[in-house]
Amino acid sequence: MKCPSCGTELQENARFCGTCGTKVEAIPAPAPEAAPVPEPTPSFIPPVEPVAAPVAPVAPPVVPAAPVAAPAPVATVAPAPVYTQPAAPVYPQQPQPMPVQPQAPIQPQPPVDDRRTRVMSTGGYMAALFLMSIPVAGFILQIIWAAGAARNLNRRHLARGYLFLSLIIFAVTVILGLLGASAFSTTISNFLRSLNY
Repeated sequence: MKCPSCGTELQENARFCGTCGTKVEAIPAPAPEAAPVPEPTPSFIPPVEPVAAPVAPVAPPVVPAAPVAAPAPVATVAPAPVYTQPAAPVYPQQPQPMPVQPQAPIQPQPPVDDRRTRVMSTGGYMAALFLMSIPVAGFILQIIWAAGAARNLNRRHLARGYLFLSLIIFAVTVILGLLGASAFSTTISNFLRSLNY
């Protein structure tokens, strides 16, 4: 058997040409031509010489041409992967904790009774207002408490506010008294003049 592409002699069971790589298909052998069998004749009919019918020429079997295949692609062998050991992951460095200093246990402190910041009760406010409303002694007491003699801050601020209010009332009273006195003196002088006439 020969290669239909390049004509190289091939083995009987070869499927591809070793030279050009063309696929080779087995070509079937042509079937032998069968001889015509005469039909049997009945015995009571005298034998008649058969007339040979013209035999049509038998064309040789058509063998399809082997398709010319493209050359087989050359397989590229990928290089074997090279194993490399992965690098160890780098983690950010954690800050070192500060050393804990041992602390002395906290001793409970006794409650502080501070008269300076203690809130005054309603009775304390009423007593302070009563003492400061005394005409002369109350005014002197206001000045003493407002100057800082009072230990309690609430009483000190109350005395300062009351003293400021007392000074405003005193100033308004003096101004109104002067205005009233001048008006009264004017009225009296006008009345006396009217009497003289």
